[in-house]
Amino acid sequence: MSQSIKQSATRINKLTVMLCALLSMGMIHDSQADTSGQDQANQAIRQIEIINSYLNVVTTVHSVAADPERAAILQLQQLEEMNKRSPDKSVYVSLLNEVIAATRNAAVRNVAYMKLVDVYKNAGDYNAARSKVKEALFDNIKQLR
Repeated sequence: MSQSIKQSATRINKLTVMLCALLSMGMIHDSQADTSGQDQANQAIRQIEIINSYLNVVTTVHSVAADPERAAILQLQQLEEMNKRSPDKSVYVSLLNEVIAATRNAAVRNVAYMKLVDVYKNAGDYNAARSKVKEALFDNIKQLR
């Protein structure tokens, strides 16, 4: 299914470019065109742009959802947004520590570390923040060996 979505999006993108080019050329060469014709052409272009934007969103969402690393990072971002509205930061801190313990994926671990450091810094706990930065740093160095 993902391949057919990509193929459809590519086809529609090509058609969009061709149609916009044809409409633009027609508007440039036909200086005698009345205003309502130009308005209709502009409206058609706007509708095509909206459809194209929608397809880009669908393609992007699909690529994120199909990639566990990207999805996990997006989910960490969602958790951070929820945490901003919550007075109890301990649940979020605990969850971030669980994520760090549960995965060996460097990108996901680093994002979790960064978000954890931000929580500590925002709370004014610079010792805990420094400790987590050091832990993340040595975790990354260990993976470089």
